[in-house]
Amino acid sequence: MAASSATSAKPRRHPQARGEATRLRILEATLACITEEGYARTSTVHVCQRSGASRGSLLHQFPTRAELMAAAVAHLFEKLTADYVAALAALRAEVLRSVTRRVEVAGELLLAGYADPRLAAVLDIYAAARTDAELMAALRPVAARHREAVRQLAHELFPAASTSKRAARGLAVVLDALQGLAFRRVVNPEGARDTIDGAKALLVEVFPP
Repeated sequence: MAASSATSAKPRRHPQARGEATRLRILEATLACITEEGYARTSTVHVCQRSGASRGSLLHQFPTRAELMAAAVAHLFEKLTADYVAALAALRAEVLRSVTRRVEVAGELLLAGYADPRLAAVLDIYAAARTDAELMAALRPVAARHREAVRQLAHELFPAASTSKRAARGLAVVLDALQGLAFRRVVNPEGARDTIDGAKALLVEVFPP
């Protein structure tokens, strides 16, 4: 009987795994609350209610509000980047062989990524950081890591940027324009296609076939 009970018992989750699951629920709930209610109306009480986490668990994971907000931004950036990389990896090699097709595919995937409504939450958090020194200090390394991750991914797609100063500058301009697109969509979603098309045209010019 003892052996049978032991065999049928559900495996216990490791405390570290439970902690990570709670952390992810809190971050997702934070982004959802800000997206739907705005930064000013989002409190840790709302986040706890939405995530199902206790206040003690939230404070254990994120001792300050600034740390919670910075971690939420980092979580979204990492998720969007991972989705983009996975979508590229799923394509057959010949699809990305020519510069023109590479630009076309990269642009369409970016357009899909920038449609994520949670980017509005990032805009709210960034705006709040302008007058919140603690939040700004927490966000700066997150933004820098994301910028570097995007830069590395772009250089993998367009290797000429690593050897040509002109190409590197052109790529940097495109990346800045596309980053601004994420925020522009909040007030003018119709303009996204024009920005993407302009970025494609510039990339084809900078990286000729």
